[in-house]
Formats: sequence, structure tokens, C-alpha cells
Amino acid sequence: MATMKKLLMFAMLALCGAAAYAQSADMKFETEKHDFGKINETDGEARVVFKFTNQGDVPLIIQDVQASCDCTSPDWTQEPVMPGKQGSVTVVYDTKGRPGVFDKTINVYNNGKTPFVTLRITGEVIGGLVQLPDNAYVYEIPGTTLRMDTKHISLGQLSAGQTASARVNLINTGQKDVRIAVDRTPKHLEVMATPTTIKPGKVGRINIVYDASKKEGKGFQADQITYTVDSVRNDAFKIAVTAEL
Repeated sequence: MATMKKLLMFAMLALCGAAAYAQSADMKFETEKHDFGKINETDGEARVVFKFTNQGDVPLIIQDVQASCDCTSPDWTQEPVMPGKQGSVTVVYDTKGRPGVFDKTINVYNNGKTPFVTLRITGEVIGGLVQLPDNAYVYEIPGTTLRMDTKHISLGQLSAGQTASARVNLINTGQKDVRIAVDRTPKHLEVMATPTTIKPGKVGRINIVYDASKKEGKGFQADQITYTVDSVRNDAFKIAVTAEL
């Protein structure tokens, strides 16, 4: 009899332990994707709030939130979210200098059943008007005219490991589409044309990111970016980038 009681006691303890072990937080979002559609670059930023509920048995804690690029800034509920209660993750996309289609992800790390949940934002930024200086560079291309605000980017003094960004603005003042493609760039420069096709009367940009950690040498540094217009190479289609390391 005593042996039977001990067996029953051990069984109950095992069940209680298993039940306690099974308890966990469980993050469930109302939606994990948001499409902004078409938004204006002049808006400055696009914002969305992703709401979630803790459907688990213990408090849910968001440990970290990481976006796929620095163009996206997340903010989130800092305090533990009790079972049955709601929390949120707010995501802000910076539209300035980023015309074109975007698709970004945000990983939400937590102590729940699913260690991280991936949120996604998509949309298209419509470029705003850019006032180019009177001395803007003008390129007469068959069927159209392309205006460019500068051919020289000076980044000034950069420390080792520092990154810096800049952009060159272009306006298609002609009557047909113009295709821009970055041709050759050094390894320490990340260069992207957005959009790659500039419609008549619209704005395009060549965005430049300089990574000093990948650049060999010290002192004054000069580099050159070349690009093509409608698949045509020309000695005029160059941008000088200088920095002091």
C-alpha cells in the first residue's frame, strides 16, 4: 500500500513538473505584414503599429528588435506583457532620399514559443521635387535632357571604421524615359541608382555609402564612380568622391 502511495505521489509530481515546464509565452500578431502602397518622399516617414497578444501562460518579454536596414527604425513595448494582454511594435520607414519600391523585414526576438517573429513592410516611395542649382550639370541625350546637381561629393574627415552617405540628384527634363546604371565602383563604396528608370519630369538619385574600414591608405583619398545612361558610357558620366582618412 505504501509503495502504491509513493508511486501515485511520484506520478503527480511528474505531471505537475511537466505542466509547469509546458508553460510559456506565445506572441501572436494581428498581422505580420503591412503594405504602405504608394507614399510620397516628401512625407518624410511612414509609420505602422503591429499589435500582438500574449496567448501564452507566462509574461512575454521582447528581448530585441532588429531591422534589415538603418532606413527602418523600430520601437516596442518595453515592459513584460502579461498573459492575455497586448503589446506592440512600431516601425518607421524613412522615405527621404529613397524613391522606389521597398521591401524590409524586422525580426522581433522574444522569450515565447517562437524565438523570433519576422515582420515585413512593403511599398513604393514616389520621389518629390528637387530644386537643382542654376549651375546644375546638363546632359543632352537623344530625345531627352538630364540635369544633375553635382559631380563631386566631398565627405570631409572620416575616422577608421566610419561610414558616411551622400547622394546626387538627377531630374529628367526631357520627353522619354532615362535608364541609369552604376558601372564600376571601388569595394569601399556602395552605390545604387534609385529608381533605375527615371520618367519624364521625375527625380532620380544616385545614393552613395562610403565605408572607411574597407579603404586602404590614409590622408586625402579620391575615388571615381562611373555610370551609364541608356546603356551608353561617356567620359562625362562620372562622379568624384573625396574624403580625408
